[in-house]
Amino acid sequence: MNWFVLFLSATVLLVTHANGAKILAFIPMPIYSHHVFFKPIFKELTKRGHDVTVVTTLFDNTAQYKQIVIENKSIRENKESLDFFGLGKKSWISIFYPVADLSYMVGQSTFENPEVQNLIHSQNEHFDLIFVESTFVQESFLSFGHRFKAPVIELQSMCTNFWFNEVTRNPNSFSYIVDYKTRSSNKMNFYQRLQNAILGFHSLYAFRYIFLPMQQDLVDKYMNYTGSETMPNLVDLLADTSLTLVNTHVALHYPQPNNPNVINVAGLHIPPLETLNKDTKDFLDSATEGAIYFSLGSNVKSSMLPESLVQTIIKAFSKLPYKILWKFEDDKLPNQPENVKIVKWEKKQLDVLCHPNVKGFIMQGGLLSITESVYCGVPVITIPIFGDQPKNAIYAESSGFGVTLKFDNITEESITWAIREIIKPKYQEAVKRLSDIFRDNLTSPMDTAIYWIEYVIRYKGAPHIRSAALKLTWYQYYLLDVMGFILVTFMLVLFTIVWTAQKLFNCLRNKTISDVKKNS
Repeated sequence: MNWFVLFLSATVLLVTHANGAKILAFIPMPIYSHHVFFKPIFKELTKRGHDVTVVTTLFDNTAQYKQIVIENKSIRENKESLDFFGLGKKSWISIFYPVADLSYMVGQSTFENPEVQNLIHSQNEHFDLIFVESTFVQESFLSFGHRFKAPVIELQSMCTNFWFNEVTRNPNSFSYIVDYKTRSSNKMNFYQRLQNAILGFHSLYAFRYIFLPMQQDLVDKYMNYTGSETMPNLVDLLADTSLTLVNTHVALHYPQPNNPNVINVAGLHIPPLETLNKDTKDFLDSATEGAIYFSLGSNVKSSMLPESLVQTIIKAFSKLPYKILWKFEDDKLPNQPENVKIVKWEKKQLDVLCHPNVKGFIMQGGLLSITESVYCGVPVITIPIFGDQPKNAIYAESSGFGVTLKFDNITEESITWAIREIIKPKYQEAVKRLSDIFRDNLTSPMDTAIYWIEYVIRYKGAPHIRSAALKLTWYQYYLLDVMGFILVTFMLVLFTIVWTAQKLFNCLRNKTISDVKKNS
């Protein structure tokens, strides 16, 4: 019996491998949090027998799939030179220029990589599927779908935004749909809707006519292979994207309608819970009054904070009865109180947050951290700095499971107030409810993602789930041609009526004058 089970298992594995697809993924932007969302997908696909090749700038020594590593000192220096605290004070367009420049530099290094060049000019190489993170200013990699005549799936590591909705033809009404750059909830007054509309039109213009041409330039410069002359432009390639997997969920973002080929898979990066290391576990176990976890994520380091602010935070923590676990990157924390423990990097953040004694999470508002706090049912204190963090902070506050502190106005009083506030039952109850909603799915986020990925492979791009709106021009999609026709027709009818009335009036007037003259 055991031999039969082993034989059957081996047969299933062989069949799975035989039917496995050959997949090429481009995720070269050196942003760690984005990779945290992507990598579990590639690992699961590899585990299920697919042959996965990932083009990346961040090598993963635990990965079983093939990696083409893009190494460029300038890319690393460019990213490290970004002043995240300064970016938070600028307008979104000012922020996106350095991101677009970094993306262009990453694109150049990727296309010039010898292994990538071999892929472009290979005669016999083929792939059944291409992954890209296209709408994060990486649209140029869509061209590999044309190169290998393979369907393309986009991985969206952030929530949806105006540009994303535009190219996927998701409903994009500025009256209730907000962008990560919007500084209000989805319940907006007139002034906020006006601001959101201006931001929306500005965003669509900038991405379409400033950032997209930069990506088109990369395609025109590097994608010179036999048959490249038939390649559509990037606007058309965006419309040909087969499927998009989005890091969102109704427990994490305001609900909005999606087209059938846009699938929400937030939480797929969440692994099974594990045991914490002994020091951390003992520290949290001893927190009889409760514990607070403090981490500013992977881009912003606590050690980068001004010394005066660090000391302000320390003084506030020392006055509280709670234990504080603080991700702090230096070896020592000056004037460290007894109730504070520092760790350079807590890889098991999820296990920390799900510890029963953890009552709050002080964080920067990153989406993955928000996701994990909701999953574990822990209220948050957000200190948003840049990117989508302010929008995530607004969502946490408007949903009742968080409060926000402004980075430029942090005091001892504001910190102690915020911590004492989120300990209140109403915040705990709100986040527990969202945690239940987040976990209440028909299938797991990973199973959902894998099902739709393999669905696209099975049905050769699954064109039947793509909306006809993707093939409409912008003026057709918004019915501007129809409204223009109606307006012109209305004006012509109005002109005809006025002209006819004027003619009749003139005739009647002339007849009256003529009759008067005859009678006189």
